[in-house]
Amino acid sequence: YGDHRDLHSFPTRRSSDLYSFPVDEQVPVLVPESASAGDVSLARQLIAELSDRYGVPLRIEAVSGLPRGRFILMGSAANPLVRQYLTANHIGAPPAKAEAYLLRAGPDTVIVAGNDDAGAFYGLQSLRQLIGKDGARVRIRGVEVEDWPPLSFRAIRLYLPGHENIAFFKRFLRDFMALYKFNKVIM
Repeated sequence: YGDHRDLHSFPTRRSSDLYSFPVDEQVPVLVPESASAGDVSLARQLIAELSDRYGVPLRIEAVSGLPRGRFILMGSAANPLVRQYLTANHIGAPPAKAEAYLLRAGPDTVIVAGNDDAGAFYGLQSLRQLIGKDGARVRIRGVEVEDWPPLSFRAIRLYLPGHENIAFFKRFLRDFMALYKFNKVIM
């Protein structure tokens, strides 16, 4: 589609799919009934991104099992829905490396499965990069990604702003550092 953004880093393994995932108000972002704070945080971050940037307000849906139909699911390997999805679709667990994740987007489902909470978070950052508009429709580009960072320390050097710019500084940390997968700030 018109927006040809791609992943900002080079994933360890990647293949593209011809089919994209259509995003509309009917798509739930799934969390387990006993969702962890991390699972809810991932869902809220994606919902905020889609609402703020693309005008598509999604909803969080707490479920005990995977529903039929289209959905988005994110979480670490500890998330029971993630484990259920991987098993049902004969997909191996994410690589057993710190901050590793797998991301699959197809016509019916989008899943981010992190080896740990950090991996799920960085998988969400890659997912954000795959969202785009196709005319009036919002889509997530079809892809299969398996990735982990080559370095455990990925920092950016910053100077503290004055107190009147703290709100901008927090947005910068959220929008820039997370998207480009920096994990440390040097001040």
